[in-house]
Amino acid sequence: MATTRDPNDTTPRIDKLKFEVVSRLISAFDSKREITRYGRHSEYENISSVRSAVLIFLPGVAEIEYMHKALVEFDNNSVYKNYWHILPLHSRITSEEQSRVFQPISSLPPNYRHFRKIILSTNIAESSITVPDITYIIDFCLTKQLVTDTETNFCSLKVICIIFTQSLSYLRRIFSLYFP
Repeated sequence: MATTRDPNDTTPRIDKLKFEVVSRLISAFDSKREITRYGRHSEYENISSVRSAVLIFLPGVAEIEYMHKALVEFDNNSVYKNYWHILPLHSRITSEEQSRVFQPISSLPPNYRHFRKIILSTNIAESSITVPDITYIIDFCLTKQLVTDTETNFCSLKVICIIFTQSLSYLRRIFSLYFP
């Protein structure tokens, strides 16, 4: 049974179409800019010889799981394989899993060196870490904030939009970290 969204619900969310658009966007990175800049990969016609990493900011673990699923589904249904190495980054993964995010693709076994690293992250990576091979950043401008209900004093995490003034300071931090 299909679920419908309450028209009065103003909670920001990422719908399936947005996940699909991001998948298409990442796939498009190879088709134009990078192939023109670096040339085609010697063995794989549809990808460039040098592939930059992508960092995608998502508001929570559930959205990271949905994005991961959307990327895998897109790749499975594509004419050409995209060769994506998808890595989650959030507070619930082990330090060993977190360390994989920092490994350059060139340090992986030879059969993975033509893959594009895609990091799906909560705002844990916003200001505390620097991943050296990031070229593309995709941000849905959503975050989770602790909110207290004034009637019940119950606290919960709520997805909110990053307002313009917050996003400007946020972008300055991101650019200073990744593009010094």
